[in-house]
Amino acid sequence: MEEAGISRIGISWYKREQYGAIRALMTDGGNLPVTYDAWLQAAETLLARTRGRGMRAVIDADEFRAWCKARRIRPNGDARRLWANKVVAEAAGSAGAAAE
Repeated sequence: MEEAGISRIGISWYKREQYGAIRALMTDGGNLPVTYDAWLQAAETLLARTRGRGMRAVIDADEFRAWCKARRIRPNGDARRLWANKVVAEAAGSAGAAAE
């Protein structure tokens, strides 16, 4: 999404109550921090480093599982990046439609 010339960066985001399910779902879940608090600290640091360009792309475990299955892709880091990009693109489309 671009707003006033600013490119948005999608960042995969998880809810505390789903973090265990997210780690279990992902084929690379072992690469994610063991605890939600450790993940959250790293994610908030990353979000701050984007200097206002970061956008939280919340991943719901069930929705993400179905989305990956429909696309025949593994639920991993690459899929999370695709999801985050999708969320940013959808937000850009919504913003563009609202401006029309």
